[in-house]
Amino acid sequence: MYTLDDLRHALDDQAGAAPITRLGFHDVKRAARRGRHRSFLAGIAVILAPILAAGGAIALSPGEGPSPAPDAKTSWPRVPFQPGDDNPWRPGASEPPVSSSQYIETGMKFGDRERLVLFAVDSYNGVQGGLVDDAGRLRRLGATGRPAAGQFGWGVSELDDRHGGIIDYGSFGAAHPDIRVTAGGQTLRASTAPVPGQPDLSVYWVRRGGTLAGTTAEANPAQADAVIKAYDAHGTEIGTAGGVQRADTTINNEDASAEVGDRIHTGITAAGGGQLVFFFYGDGRSRLLLAGREDAQGRVTLIGTLMAVHQPPYGRTGPGLFYLGLSRFQADNGQTVQLAIYEGPASRVELTGDGAAHQGMAAWSAFDNLHLAWATGITGTAKGIAYDGDGKVVTEYDFERN
Repeated sequence: MYTLDDLRHALDDQAGAAPITRLGFHDVKRAARRGRHRSFLAGIAVILAPILAAGGAIALSPGEGPSPAPDAKTSWPRVPFQPGDDNPWRPGASEPPVSSSQYIETGMKFGDRERLVLFAVDSYNGVQGGLVDDAGRLRRLGATGRPAAGQFGWGVSELDDRHGGIIDYGSFGAAHPDIRVTAGGQTLRASTAPVPGQPDLSVYWVRRGGTLAGTTAEANPAQADAVIKAYDAHGTEIGTAGGVQRADTTINNEDASAEVGDRIHTGITAAGGGQLVFFFYGDGRSRLLLAGREDAQGRVTLIGTLMAVHQPPYGRTGPGLFYLGLSRFQADNGQTVQLAIYEGPASRVELTGDGAAHQGMAAWSAFDNLHLAWATGITGTAKGIAYDGDGKVVTEYDFERN
């Protein structure tokens, strides 16, 4: 099952981050063909579990029959979504807090308000990087790995410092290593520091010129030109660092993200008077499908992150497919909202079954081959059906059987 931890690893593009897999439409197609009944984090139920426990459950408005899918561009006010502490790119962060007393200060600035720090994490991941702002908030970067004695960690973490420079950092299994970095026609001696409480472990960092490593989100990512070597006290080379990997991809996703396309309004009322909406949020390459509560002024409170979509295959013309099973969550009046996602050309998509109510559907305005369909009250088997412009069924999917 794809999880949100999976998402973080793919976006970090580096070893040492939480284990994850970028989810693309081709992956989705393969998952659908395997016929596995899946859900996003076991459905929205998992996402909403802490909200339900806190008394913030979704409440459904009374009524029967399909809900209209109004034109979000003309029918609803909208205040652009701005995440707070519940950043959707880092949902449910489970890492233990890090005390500022553990920070190894590098003196390197990132952007206008943050600085690079390094800190020990565990015996496997070794040392991790992080960006700290003036308020003390930490955004984690890549881990270096715990090297054996006299060796480098598993790779070099790299970021664009947003001041025209490139920062590389890593770890080495010795107390006072001599680390030299060659890039852009220059050789620089890296700064080093021992890791407190671990006499055989040090970190190094350097700000350099030259070529910045690309990210895996790029079709043909650039290769960093840095060559990083260690030397003993006599100036003899004793090791060369492994490959360079970008450590700031998730940070860049966060900082460049905005809503993509129109919000999808369900006609289902949330507790507190807001409407349940779905919307896409991202940086133009990777996007997240989010669920939220929208108030009368168009402000959204995030409910949860449902899935990641990486650059859909624009121009798809063949038969479509339903994928990843159903998302389900319980409303506070005992009804269940179910959500299905369909990718492919269709005039109408519906989620149906015995007792279906509050049915609705909408296509994503930024990619009209991606459709969401939802319903409440379904008992027993739920089916997804897609129709063409003549009302002919083009795809039918039994979520219980497949």
